[in-house]
Amino acid sequence: MSQTLVALVGTDTITASRTTLNSSIDALLTQFSGTAFPASPKVGQTCYRTDQQCIYLCKSIGPSVWYLQTDLTKTVITQESGDARWVNLSGSSALLPSGNTAARPASPSAGMIRHNSETGKFEGYGVAWAAIGEDAVRRTVATKTAGYTVGVGDLGMMFVATGSTSWTLALPAVASVGNGFFISLRNAGTGLITIDPNGTQTVNGATTLVAYHNDCVELVCDGTAWHALFQSPVSIVAEGVTANTATFITMPLPTEFERFELSLDNFASVSTAAIFARFSTDGGATYYSGAGAYAWCQGYFSTATAGQYHNGSSGVIGATGIELGAGNITAQAGIMTNFTIRIDAGRTGYSPSISWVLGAPVYSAVGSGYLGVTTRATHILIGSSSGNLNGGRYKLLGVR
Repeated sequence: MSQTLVALVGTDTITASRTTLNSSIDALLTQFSGTAFPASPKVGQTCYRTDQQCIYLCKSIGPSVWYLQTDLTKTVITQESGDARWVNLSGSSALLPSGNTAARPASPSAGMIRHNSETGKFEGYGVAWAAIGEDAVRRTVATKTAGYTVGVGDLGMMFVATGSTSWTLALPAVASVGNGFFISLRNAGTGLITIDPNGTQTVNGATTLVAYHNDCVELVCDGTAWHALFQSPVSIVAEGVTANTATFITMPLPTEFERFELSLDNFASVSTAAIFARFSTDGGATYYSGAGAYAWCQGYFSTATAGQYHNGSSGVIGATGIELGAGNITAQAGIMTNFTIRIDAGRTGYSPSISWVLGAPVYSAVGSGYLGVTTRATHILIGSSSGNLNGGRYKLLGVR
């Protein structure tokens, strides 16, 4: 082997230069192999270091700077089988192309793989770019307490909302993430999280969607719109505890729910009065309370006196509210009652209505009532017909 490359001059003959030529050809064929670098290299010249089993490239001279090109101790073997080609790495690793999403090849081919420095995941191209390997199934959890805009790097992310503040989760444009992009959201806080698609794009056909307390929702893009899958068909729309200084409580009846279940635990009136319900159809600005607004009826029994008896009461058209338990049932101040109320918010052509079951230490009742309009109710009010409510816990569930 030789590391000598000698240039011929005009007076040299072929015969006399045979040894020089053979030495130079040998140097070229063996890539100037040896246990040291050539003493006088040229820029672009290669050198195979036999002591290292590595091939170097001379980048500059004066002084000489050599860059490692191939380490043959890594046993890199290119294999072919028909049209398939692959690299067999034994006891080593390969450095894949890495760059952000914008750096993806403009015209990718099926079978390409790369590392996405923006998402931190490995991805491959089939009919579209997608995470591969463990990155395709691994989920990352991020806690959020304020408004956030989802990016392409959030693929597979699970957002957990905490705190009492309501905020918006803005979704990216569907064209930027493509078919199959997905995230999930869990509302572990007490605020409302509004899921807002980009521009005029939709989620489940609507321009926005609300995640209530304890809601868990999976959001998937199909390339033209978003789809939301809730883990539970029931959401907590409103809940709390009333003080005995409150005369009423109001709760929304969001349109994404078909019906509602309301529980009132340990409710009573401070004074000798009844508890009643009213509906609003204008976003809670006003509640129907005029003559001819409601009709209701109920049956009940009591052990307030010796023996048992049953009776019934009704409020014909003209009532100013739906009485939840007849006046003589709730007329004793401080008697705590538990209500289970089913609410139908109604819709065009149908009236908002409720039905209920009441339980108390000495009374029980069942009843139903409705508002005499054929417009969907937006809110419900629970109040005392006289004086304040005597505390109590309430919880409104929305059923999809």
